Amino acid sequence: MTQVRHAKTDTVKELDCHFGEEAKKMIRVAMIKADTDYQGLAALLTAAGRPITTQGLRNKVSGGKYSAAWFMHVLALLNYKMGQ
Repeated sequence: MTQVRHAKTDTVKELDCHFGEEAKKMIRVAMIKADTDYQGLAALLTAAGRPITTQGLRNKVSGGKYSAAWFMHVLALLNYKMGQ
């Protein structure tokens, strides 16, 4: 069965943009609190089975579009607890 895809509404696009920015901020704050940089986080992700280069990670984070599972895994690797 084929699934019909609908175009995103302007409201959904705005929400995606807003929460993408918030996710970027959370990752950057978690990196600061963990005293690590993109190179260190890329090494952590690679060691955890999610191979990525430093530049690839920079691009991914700055794009602000990733799965919730990837986002939560990043925060877990940085020992970031929500509400800190």
